[in-house]
Amino acid sequence: MAILWIYIVSATSIVWLLWRYLSRDRMESIPGPRGLPIFRNSLQLDKDKLHLTLHRWAKKHGGVYKLGLPIGNTVVVSDYEYIHKILVESGNDFAGRMRTSLDQHWDAR
Repeated sequence: MAILWIYIVSATSIVWLLWRYLSRDRMESIPGPRGLPIFRNSLQLDKDKLHLTLHRWAKKHGGVYKLGLPIGNTVVVSDYEYIHKILVESGNDFAGRMRTSLDQHWDAR
């Protein structure tokens, strides 16, 4: 009976490790602050001093870094050269993005 449990635990561990390895995404290569499970970096954000927190992380992790939120990852770009390259030189890549409710708010003005 103990041998059966060893096989079950071993097989489950191998399947979990394979799944974990195969489900990696490109966002893992982007540096960023470590967060907690589920909450990720949301508990580290101070809404009154958000700009200071983002500035501190930019100094530590560079001009482009990943910020984990409960709804998913966000890439923060804070370096002028990167912003210019993304929005001006590659602007056509972002021209057809889907519209959001925030866009409707700005269009109403």
